[in-house]
Amino acid sequence: MKKIILGLAFVASTSVFASVKGGKIGVDFSFAGSTGVTAGTTTVPTIGAWWHVIDMVAIRAGVGYQSVNTTNSSTTSDKTDSGFVFSIGVPIYLAKMNALDLYVSPAFSYASLSTKTTTTTPATSTSGTSSGLGISLSLGLQVALNDQLHFFGEAGFGYSTYTNDPSKTTTIGTARGAVGAIFYFN
Repeated sequence: MKKIILGLAFVASTSVFASVKGGKIGVDFSFAGSTGVTAGTTTVPTIGAWWHVIDMVAIRAGVGYQSVNTTNSSTTSDKTDSGFVFSIGVPIYLAKMNALDLYVSPAFSYASLSTKTTTTTPATSTSGTSSGLGISLSLGLQVALNDQLHFFGEAGFGYSTYTNDPSKTTTIGTARGAVGAIFYFN
């Protein structure tokens, strides 16, 4: 009986102070970093959408663009990896208190990149495509400045694989981090 009363008290306390209600829709702008899903370790500016299905669960989809240029002076070559990174996550709120919300977010990401390598001596040029997949679990904090403007930050771990024919890189460990702002419409 004590467990039921404590559980109901926890649900009631988090619902009373919830800063984001179900049905709310927002747009986020963030800098997300990942290891292995993209060409090396990079920070990708992303734009995304948040939809709070209910008070404690949201769906977040995002897209980002990256371009990584690598110059090798010993072989006088330039390599450029550029393309899009897509992600979808499900933030599940663990605690909602006044202006501070704590959540966990399982997420899936996919990157599709094109690679172009140019060598000046001898003059050659090659191109190809590569891709990456990742799954991660992040712990995040969301801070409400007011009803429409929230800031968030998260860090997590996961599994990712990056394929650039003929090589394949697999990473298990810290695979996700992001900071950004969410602008809610309603």
